[in-house]
Amino acid sequence: MEEYPVWVDSREPETIEIELKRRGVPVVRKTLEAGDIAFSSYIFERKTVKDFYASLISQRLWEQAAGLKGQENPSLVLTGPSLEEIEIPKGNKRIFLNVKNSVIGAISAIEVAFGIPVKYFPSDSLFLDYIVSKYNKAVKGEPTIRPVKRLRALSDQDLKENILRQFRGIGQVAARRILEAYDNHILEIALQEPKAIKGVKPELIQKIKKILAE
Repeated sequence: MEEYPVWVDSREPETIEIELKRRGVPVVRKTLEAGDIAFSSYIFERKTVKDFYASLISQRLWEQAAGLKGQENPSLVLTGPSLEEIEIPKGNKRIFLNVKNSVIGAISAIEVAFGIPVKYFPSDSLFLDYIVSKYNKAVKGEPTIRPVKRLRALSDQDLKENILRQFRGIGQVAARRILEAYDNHILEIALQEPKAIKGVKPELIQKIKKILAE
């Protein structure tokens, strides 16, 4: 029987390849157009909680989510000891930063607006065990490798508007007005009190705030 590999993005740590091979999975490293690990029809974007938070702050997260949305079976995977706090350097010390609300709000936005499931594993080891289990089942039932699609790059503004337009009752004009009201930062909707916005029902803003803050 022909062996179908797990594709691992060339920018992933070498330990990912080593650990997958140690678990008996054939691995091929290459530059992927989307995601970090792929096989059969599955695409996984892997991030530590710290990297996830950094991508959120830089706004790169929404572009990456848009790239995943075009795939057949995408997943965003978070790994790390906690979803609530991350350790960061501050001068000569290291402190713990509480990121719970930001992380949970971003996860909700990705699942609701992009339809991408988000999975959490407290360690890379558990995540790779999951990959191996998924790979074994997928290869036996569907032994094909499907190409990753290249999507047209969207601007940050497009991505933010697309997120808001996933909510029923919000079109392009309303999405732009909402972004303008919150200084073009989606997460500010969850952090600030609901604002009166022309053409947008107050209860709709409240609904968006609730979903982002959960």
